Amino acid sequence: MKYQNILLVAAVIALPFIVRPVIASEIWIFAIFGLGLNLLLGYTGLLSFGQSTFFGSAAYVAGWLLKHYGINVFFALGIGVGVGALSALLVGYLCVQRSGLYFIMLTFALNQLFYFVAYQWTTVTGGEDGMHGVPRPDLLGIDFKDPMTYYVFISLLFLASLWVMRRIVESPLGRILQAIRENEVRAEAVGYNVPRFKLLAFVVVALGGLGNLLGAIAAGLLIGIAQAIVAAYWTEASTAVIYAVMAVVLLVRPQGLFGIR
Repeated sequence: MKYQNILLVAAVIALPFIVRPVIASEIWIFAIFGLGLNLLLGYTGLLSFGQSTFFGSAAYVAGWLLKHYGINVFFALGIGVGVGALSALLVGYLCVQRSGLYFIMLTFALNQLFYFVAYQWTTVTGGEDGMHGVPRPDLLGIDFKDPMTYYVFISLLFLASLWVMRRIVESPLGRILQAIRENEVRAEAVGYNVPRFKLLAFVVVALGGLGNLLGAIAAGLLIGIAQAIVAAYWTEASTAVIYAVMAVVLLVRPQGLFGIR
């Protein structure tokens, strides 16, 4: 694990010199997203298509508050995280009442509902054009308009998120979630409230390898760098690269880049 940590820190330092700092920041943002999804899928065994609902609702709320009210950055981020957790609580409560295919279809349906609202509510979200004009106000005298400064902030936030996620998966809670993944009926038989722990995994919130935190990060790096390189020469094909990389990995390594733990 020690050499993996060294490699990860080296990747954080080197990435903004390999791709533009803006792209590098996006990679670590989506790596945080991957950590949350991997907790749900890799460690709890719940295939959810609804993670972007929580991710998006938190981002829209924080962006709207910063754009229209100019509130403190930490305050905006805190409210955004709270809204994301609340949406996860509501969606999760509905979905964990079902299992298997019914669970998957519920998460998919609710995610499509959120997508439709975000796409159509142009006065708030900007629709397909996105929410433009979200400021990056100074924080503690630090100017986040500078791409490299912003990258440092995002990468530190990512490392903090990874540390927290590691503490979770190595804790008794992480063991319980893995027990639910391996045998839900047996976990319930020994006294665990399975729906409650599933809901908790939703609120805390596989290409890299199910149950492997570094696998989710490596997947984000692979896709982000490949897309950035292609976009520099062939903009129209940049999105297709994501699907091509995923297809190759799934064909060559169906268990993920780092395998299932």
